[in-house]
Amino acid sequence: MKWGESMAQFENVFFGFVLMFLVLYIFINLFSSAPPPYKDDPDETSQRKFARDILRGNTTEEDVAKDNNFDPEHVKNWVEDYKKLAIEYALNADKHTHELEIKEQDLKWFEKACEKYIGDDWKEKTDYENRRV
Repeated sequence: MKWGESMAQFENVFFGFVLMFLVLYIFINLFSSAPPPYKDDPDETSQRKFARDILRGNTTEEDVAKDNNFDPEHVKNWVEDYKKLAIEYALNADKHTHELEIKEQDLKWFEKACEKYIGDDWKEKTDYENRRV
């Protein structure tokens, strides 16, 4: 066998192996039963809503994860975070109540100032009722 013939034979065998590997790789990827990746976590407000529903007994962590394609560990963490937030809020309820009273006083002052400087129809002029809070 000459040098050129053996090189051609080597190329044919090498090409065959590459082709066989490629077909096998495509076949495995097409028929693999890997679960689809989880969706990204929703915003914090939605996480708290899911956690609240779980803690109230309206649903379970597993159902929330399965129905919405969320990572079950993340759902578990949302519930734990919500519990911590509720405990912190309960322990500092007097502080939160005081902050709310201050905000209410500020709002009353703001409304009086607007009425004084803009006029009685200041709510219509500023579209106050449709403001984002």
